[in-house]
Formats: sequence, structure tokens, C-alpha cells
Amino acid sequence: MKKIYYLLCLLPLMPLVSSCDDEEAEVVLLQNPESQPVTLSSITPDYGFVGDQFTLTGTNFGGGVDFIQVFIGENEAEVLTCTDTEVKVLVPKEATTGRISVRFMGQEVNSDLMFRVMGKPSVEQMKPLFGLEGTQKAWGFVGSEVTFSGSELGGSQEDVKVIFKGATNTPAEIVSWSEEEFKVKVPEGAVSGKLTLTVGSQTVNTPYEFRLVEHATVSGITPQQGYKGCEVTISGKGLGDETTKGQTKVWFGDKAGTVLSCENEKITVKTPNSLEEGKEYNVILATPFETINLEGKFNVAPSPVISVDDIPEDRYIGETLIIKGQNMPVKADWESINVHFGDVQAVLAPEDYTVDNAGNGILNVTVPHGLAAGSVPVVVEIAGIEFMRKNITIMMAPEITAVDCPLVVSGGTLKLLGTSLGTDSSKFSEVMFGNQVASISSVNETELTLTVPNFTGNNIDNVLISFNYQIAEGRILEMKVPQTINVMVPGNDITSYVLKNYERPFRGEGGFTGGEWDVLSDWTRNQSLINAGVGGLQYPAITGGRDPEGVIALHKWGKAATNGKLYQNVKLPVGEYKVTIAEVTSGGNNGQRRDAVFAAFEGTTDVDIADYAGNSYPDAAKGCLGYIVLTPPDVTNVTKEFKFEVKDKAKDVVLGFVSCTGANVWITCSSVKIELLND
Repeated sequence: MKKIYYLLCLLPLMPLVSSCDDEEAEVVLLQNPESQPVTLSSITPDYGFVGDQFTLTGTNFGGGVDFIQVFIGENEAEVLTCTDTEVKVLVPKEATTGRISVRFMGQEVNSDLMFRVMGKPSVEQMKPLFGLEGTQKAWGFVGSEVTFSGSELGGSQEDVKVIFKGATNTPAEIVSWSEEEFKVKVPEGAVSGKLTLTVGSQTVNTPYEFRLVEHATVSGITPQQGYKGCEVTISGKGLGDETTKGQTKVWFGDKAGTVLSCENEKITVKTPNSLEEGKEYNVILATPFETINLEGKFNVAPSPVISVDDIPEDRYIGETLIIKGQNMPVKADWESINVHFGDVQAVLAPEDYTVDNAGNGILNVTVPHGLAAGSVPVVVEIAGIEFMRKNITIMMAPEITAVDCPLVVSGGTLKLLGTSLGTDSSKFSEVMFGNQVASISSVNETELTLTVPNFTGNNIDNVLISFNYQIAEGRILEMKVPQTINVMVPGNDITSYVLKNYERPFRGEGGFTGGEWDVLSDWTRNQSLINAGVGGLQYPAITGGRDPEGVIALHKWGKAATNGKLYQNVKLPVGEYKVTIAEVTSGGNNGQRRDAVFAAFEGTTDVDIADYAGNSYPDAAKGCLGYIVLTPPDVTNVTKEFKFEVKDKAKDVVLGFVSCTGANVWITCSSVKIELLND
């Protein structure tokens, strides 16, 4: 049956075109021509003279001479007729022997089919070749020889000229010549690409492109000692790429390794499992182009032996699993050890692993969270090789997942959040808050409340909390809170815990470059300030330029903003706090507004901070913990302060400035300080 192909863009013309075609023809809509790829299967005859015809057989040719192009090497042939499975072609006068390729509706199909043009110079083969059939290329090093074979290759050596890409000024040196074969030397400057061959005045097709290869150099093999079946890396340059991987071999003595990846500067190889432990092997690298004997040898280390009999039948999540082995890695190589519980990898640290001089090692592994109860395979891998596998039963256990507030007050309380904590506080023991003993005030399934020890002196950073939990008779689970705590001692400055970028020198998003204005880093601006272009940071004028340490600025010359808010948020524990704003300065055009407060509200965003109500700030705003009026009246280098209290439980608090400013006023300050007051 005849096929008629329509491009989707020609659909409006289909009724007109179809009326002229065979009523029994199959209509194919070419919305995506690649969905019906062209295939080439045979050529008849496969030789002939200029002006002769040949038939190309295949599939999905389209049935129209206007859709398809046929090439002999680089020479386009005239398509005489076309059906869906056959194309008749006329050999053009400029053609020489070459491989057949087809272009159809954006597809380019290459083949190994060769048409030999009689009475013309012909190259039918080149050596050496590299690659799989259909993608082969001739190859060579600079200075090596490439052989061309065919027929009618000139009447003398002087008739032949080969130009390599990259070395276009000088024809390659002809090493030897006959009418059926000649050899050329790859010149300096040559690069990979198509060759240009002329015999006399005739440009001649070549069946393959050329690939320039650089000589490989090897700098070493790492590690030089490992287990049989381990991965090693050969380093150097010119080692190959993904196209050479399949034809690259690495030999350990007479045993071939498995090449896993091949790149210009490294080859990764899996050593053979048949290597003998304790034996030393010569290593040979064979690329598709050359063979290199490596200077270093590979030593096969005795394989670790881990007895499954020492592995218990069950473990709770968070409990320690002790794994013992012989021939274990030295301490420095502890990171080569990986333990998996099903799909979950256990977290290991240097202190979890000990090993003696005889290679007897002990690994303490904490059963990771994220596992489901039931049977799970425990797998021990060393240097990427599996040395132990055993199924054990995983049982659920209590877990601390977070702290309610990472800031605590000395002598206050801390709430830990978790799962399956139970209600029996007697199961908890050795509750340590840093190096001090803490007590439990209450516990339920999801919350554990601790009484914070009484610390004195300075604030204490990054305190670790740990305790023991009795999960069953005779089985104790050592638990650590996954987050450290900062302890605030009453009477101290706690600003560094509460705010960022709160004193000079201030950090701006753009950094000081000599200009006057910047956006204050770590503080959030509401849309009013953003729309007005007020960034919150000014570099004031000083003698000789501008002060790079900057000041907090609630204004910008020529810009006006109403209810502009510049703020940060933090979660604070129960306690009384004092806020001090230093060196508040304001002024400007007496006819323009310059109102500003610093406030503390329960909440997390600017929506939680009250707006000005007309010209006054609301005293009883919802959620307000406290505030201080900065201006009016106009002030110069005045200190402002107020107190606020967080009651009952830790709360999210938003701290910041609220301002209403005209275009020609200024309101600045030099720092914000937060203190925790004594009870």
C-alpha cells in the first residue's frame, strides 16, 4: 500500500492534496517524524560508474523525493524515485567511493553500506580503526602512520595529498604509496575531525573520520594495597573517556580487572575476586591504543572476617550494636567502613572504632532512626566491599527529635520533644545537662520537661544534653538530644543569642563601597520600606569620606514611608528582658513626620507588629510585650530602653523598629542590646 506523508503544519491543505492521491493510500501525519525512524538495509548494486543508478532498500523513506536526501560520502546524489521502502538514486559526476547516509525530515541516518564508484580514485578502508561498528574512526598519535586502502589511488605518490584538520597549511607526509594503498604520517598540529583527500584533481571521500590520540601517562595507582574485589584508581593523563572504556583493560598479573569508569585523568577499576591474599601483582594498563606497565605494584591485603555469630538477634532503635572483626582496617582508615540497616546508613565517628596492631577491630554502631519495626538486613562494607550481612529484628524505642526552645534560662525549664517517651520518669537516669546533673519535672508520650541546673557567671554556649533510658530489663538506651542548648544566666548581655548584626560595624548586603546607603543584613524589611527604597543602613559622612561602620537608619533622603518595619524574630524562654537602643538621633524638616518606636510582640512576622494609629502608637496593641518611643521629640545621641516579660512558656517574639518618616528627615541609632534580668 502506498503511504502519503503530511507535515502537521500542512493540515489545512489536506483535503486539496488528498483529492489528487490514490484513494487506497495510507495517510501518515508527520507530527513527529522521529517516531517513525528511517532504516537502511541494503544497496543494489553496490558499485557503478558516474551516471549509473542504484537502489537503496530500507523503511520509512516517506514516498516522496522532496523529503529525502541520499549521500555517497560527502557527495549528494540525485533521488529519482522514492517509495516507503526503496529509493532509486543517480550517481553524481563528482562522486567517489563512500559510505551511504540519508537525511529525512530532520533525521540523519549513517550506515556501513558502501557504494564503490568505478573509474574514480577509491578509498574503501583505513587503519588503524577504533570503535564499534557504525561509529568507528581512524586514529593515530602525532607522528604515527595511518593507512588508506582502495583502488586507482593515483599514478604516482605526488598525486596524493592528505590534509588533517588543524594542520591545513601542509599536506601530511606520504610514507609509502602504491595504486592500492598508501600510508601517511600524522602531522604536528593535527586535531580530530574529517580528513581532506585529493588524488590528482579529484576530491576523494574517506570512509572514516580521524581521531587524534595523545600518549597516555600514568602517575600512579591508589590505593596500592587493598582487598580482592576492591576499587582502585589509576591516575594520569590521556587515559581515555567513556568511548574507550569498553576497549580498555587493566591486568593484575594475568587476571583482568573490571573497568568501571574511564576519564582523561583517571580510570576506576574493580580488582579481580580471584586475586590471592597476601600476594603482590604487577599492573598493566591496555588502552585501545597502547599498553603501559605501571611502576607501582598492587598488594592484596587479607580480607576482613566478621562473624555473624557475634551479632545479636534484635536491637532497639538508638541502641548500640557491637561488631567485631579480624583483619580490620587501621584506625586512620575508619571512614572506609560503612554499616547499613536496610536502606538506612548508620552514622559513624572515629571514636566508634578501635583496632589493635593485630587487626582485631571493634565497631560500636548506633541503630539509626528512620527504621520500621521488623526484620532488617545489617550490612558491613569496607572499602566498598560487603563482608557481612545478617538480618536482625528492629524494635521501636523512645526518640528525642527536637527542643522546644534552644535558649534556656539558668534554673528554668526546658521542654524536649519526641516520640514514645512514655509516662514513667523513673525509666530516665543520669540526666546530664553539660557536666551538671539535671532533673525531670514531667514526661508524656511526646514531651519531656527538664529543670535546668543553676549556672552562675557567664552564659554557656552549646550545652549537650544526654541521659539513659531503660527500654527493657537489663537493657539501657543511651540517648542524646540532637540539638545543643545555649544557657542564659540572669544579669548578662544575651544579644548575641537573640539578634544578628545588632552593633557597629554593621554588615550590609552590598558591603561598604564608599556610598551612603545599603540594605541592612539579617534584618527583615516590610513592603513599606522596600517600596520606599529604605534599606535600614546608612554610612554617615565623616571627615575625608563616609564611616564604613554605619548606623541603623529608618530613613533615606527623598523617600517617605508609613509604618515601615525593620525586624528580627526569635523564640525566647520565660524571663524578664531589657532592651537598650543606643545613640538615637533624629531631626529634619519640621513640617514632615518622624515617628519611630522599638517594640516587642508575640509572633514571627511584620503582621504581628502593630501599626501606628494615626500619629500615636497603640499602648494596648494585641500581643505587645513592650515598646519604647524613639522620636518625637527630636533627639541627639540619646539612649532609650524598656523592659518586657515572657510569661508561662517559651514564645516566638518579633523585635523591631516601626517608623513613619517624611522625605527630608533622619532617624538613626548605633546598636540594639538585649539583657536577661535577674528574678
